[in-house]
Amino acid sequence: MKTVHLDTADTDSREEVLARLGVALGFPEHYGRNLDALADCLADLAEPTGLEWSGWQTLQADDPAGFGRIMLVLDDRTEAQPAFAVWLLDDED
Repeated sequence: MKTVHLDTADTDSREEVLARLGVALGFPEHYGRNLDALADCLADLAEPTGLEWSGWQTLQADDPAGFGRIMLVLDDRTEAQPAFAVWLLDDED
């Protein structure tokens, strides 16, 4: 399984988190940095992938609705093939 790391501790912007997700997961340049584009690009993953996300607490605290929407998209993808997993890391991880 390919594992990538995402750190968003320094931003509370949903748009910036979506942009960084695209970079971390190697999405194509045409990735639209919105929830629909996130879902579409996740569906196109060609190999099992794990996402280690640190700093998620910043977005959750400052934009709980935005965090929840992103998590819904990520959670939906975990049920598909190839395998996809998300690990929300605590500050000490």
